[in-house]
Amino acid sequence: MSTVIRERKDEQFIRKLEQLVRDHLEDEDFGVNELAAKAGYSRSQLHRKLKTVLGHSASVFIRRIRLDAALEMLQKNEITTSEIAYSVGFHSPSYFHRCFQKRYGITPGDYKERLLQDPDFSFSPNNCKEDLHLKVSVNRNRTRSFQNIGKPLAWGSVLLLFVLVAIGINKYFSPATMQKTGVAVLPFSNLSTDDETRFFADGMMEDLLHRLSKVKDFRVISRTSSEVYRDRSQITIGQIAEELGVRYIVEGSVQRYDNQIRVHIKLIDASIDEPIWSRNYDRRILDLFTIQSEIALNIASEVHQVLSEGETASLQSQQTENIKAFEMYSLGAFELKKRTGAGYIRALHYFEKAIEEDPGYGKAYAGLSETYFLMAMNGEIDRETGRNLALSLAEKALLSDPELADAKTLLATIYGFMDHHWQRADSTFHESISLNPNLPQTYMYHANLKRTLGDTLEARRLMNKALDLDPLSYIVRFTSAALFFESGNFERALEECIRCQEILPEHGWSAWLKFKIHALKDRDPEALEAFKSFGALSGEYHPVKADSAYNTAGIKGLLQLKIARSKNLVEKAECYAMLSQKNEALELLKNGLDRGLLDPEITANYHFLPYHREPVFTEIFSEMKLPGSASL
Repeated sequence: MSTVIRERKDEQFIRKLEQLVRDHLEDEDFGVNELAAKAGYSRSQLHRKLKTVLGHSASVFIRRIRLDAALEMLQKNEITTSEIAYSVGFHSPSYFHRCFQKRYGITPGDYKERLLQDPDFSFSPNNCKEDLHLKVSVNRNRTRSFQNIGKPLAWGSVLLLFVLVAIGINKYFSPATMQKTGVAVLPFSNLSTDDETRFFADGMMEDLLHRLSKVKDFRVISRTSSEVYRDRSQITIGQIAEELGVRYIVEGSVQRYDNQIRVHIKLIDASIDEPIWSRNYDRRILDLFTIQSEIALNIASEVHQVLSEGETASLQSQQTENIKAFEMYSLGAFELKKRTGAGYIRALHYFEKAIEEDPGYGKAYAGLSETYFLMAMNGEIDRETGRNLALSLAEKALLSDPELADAKTLLATIYGFMDHHWQRADSTFHESISLNPNLPQTYMYHANLKRTLGDTLEARRLMNKALDLDPLSYIVRFTSAALFFESGNFERALEECIRCQEILPEHGWSAWLKFKIHALKDRDPEALEAFKSFGALSGEYHPVKADSAYNTAGIKGLLQLKIARSKNLVEKAECYAMLSQKNEALELLKNGLDRGLLDPEITANYHFLPYHREPVFTEIFSEMKLPGSASL
């Protein structure tokens, strides 16, 4: 096909699309899906075609047609700028004003004033700022005309362009810019009066996160960090975006009544503090899964993601078509998140109910697997029994959905920390990351594996990735603190502990680590305060007892009090190590090894590094198949 014919076809294609948008100007819900359907294309085909012809996405194309129509209305000067905003499909006049100024370099109000002063004032291509960035098809005649430009000017322009592009690329790939490209989905508001709708709304939020997280190069903040903003009456969207390091925020509300559901979703660009897409859904409850697919597709497209066919299919795929199963899974996930013995029991009940409703529901099997794994690791059930159940259920989850990264992560964790098959665990973690690059727990557990194997640099890289995706998670932040501590970076560990206490003040782990840091750095008053804080939070001893022990024997007295009161074998051994009582520490560790109470991470423990040549550690390395014994 000749260049001229191809350009004519492209021009006809663009005119057709423009007319379709103009036919639906007042419909703010007329978006990429609707345009693609009217034009007879799939969503991804439309994106690729527009990207080839114009150099930008379908959502940008629609917005520009709306703005061009608004420009024409302004020239007629018959209605107000706010009325024009609604007439061309903008749900917010202020957002319309921002978009108009970005495209034309002038506000709608200022443009109207210019027209009053000079009725002949109009826009040329040079007035339109955004059009300078459009991709232009260049035929041979235009190429010849360019070749007639003076060579010094041409080469000067090329050099200038090269410099500008270089500056742009450097800016785009700087860490500050990369941090701002993510999205956070805030907890959806429950507009109904019953608690069950809240669990249902939480399930919708989690489903949206699951879908978005599978899009390549799309940074999605974990639910744990987003959950912090459930009650956000005292904080702005801009502040939330700044704290999470993202540009886009998703807000939503859910209301259920009879067999109907009403969902309102809003995508906000925090850099301008304005919604760039919003939609209301009033549908039958049976249409829930279609709604969720549409929401995920629209959000991914609005943040300028040109989706591959595989990504589009992934966004549209359904974990289950059974509403009751979805409800039961949502309740199970809510209980599992509590991380308590009673919560685990209720979680098992709800996940099993979900599977009864839909025996092919992969995420429900993964939920059961994680529950049994955590119960086994925390001593709630027999370790071997829990391991076998967790492994079997994770494998069932993957049979139902081979791309379920949650289940892959569980398998990797079992292979490593329970079975001690380190190479298999390492490769399985990589498989999980390839399936879903936005699961912070995968990076955290993988970092723990690398830390156990002695690769502290790779462990830190993985840990930083987990923090990037889940910056307000206590467990992720504490794991980061422990990693800094074990590498001897006490001050960075202390910074992380302080951050932990800001996130979850009632948890004692960070207080105990702060005590050890201050004690090792001979900061006795600070160590005493941290020790008292741990006692108050854990209930292990009363702070008055700590004062008495400190007044009697200083830090030594505190360590002796901890040994007397603690039921944690490893913590007691740490205290003996800090007291330079090596034999007592080794005896405790030997006892823990014989009883199967030691986890592989014990080999990375800072306090026990000097003991690695002792027989008990030779036995630990051998039994856990760690480097230093035979092989991985």
